[in-house]
Amino acid sequence: MTNQSLQAWYDNYLATFNAQDLSGLEEFLAPQIYFDWGGDMEDLDGREAFFAFYRIAWQHFTERVRGTVLAADEHHIRALVENTIEVTRDWPDSPLRSYTRGEVIHLKGEMTYTLQDRKITRIA
Repeated sequence: MTNQSLQAWYDNYLATFNAQDLSGLEEFLAPQIYFDWGGDMEDLDGREAFFAFYRIAWQHFTERVRGTVLAADEHHIRALVENTIEVTRDWPDSPLRSYTRGEVIHLKGEMTYTLQDRKITRIA
C-alpha cells in the first residue's frame, strides 16, 4: 500500500469507528488485536474484549477521532490523533476514570497501529 492508500484505509477505519459500527470494524481489526492503553486502564486483548469495552463505553459517550498519518508502511501506521469525547451519560465506574454527563474531553497525541494483512493487530 502506498502512503496515500494507507491514509485512505485509515480514514475509512476512523469513519467506521466514529460511526460506532462494531460489525464494520471487523474489516479493520484482527481477531487477536491488542489495545495497549499505556497504563491508563487494563489493556484490551482480542477483538471481543475491544468490542465489549466499546459496547459499554458508547452507551456513555460519543467519540470522534481524527487522525493524520505521519509515517506508514505495510506493517505500521504512526498517526497524530485528535479525539473528542462528549459524555452523554454518567459513568462513575469507568475503567479509565469517572465521567460526568455534559463533559467534553479533548485529547491529542500519537498512536501506532501495527498491521498484518490490512488488519490492525495492535494499537499503542
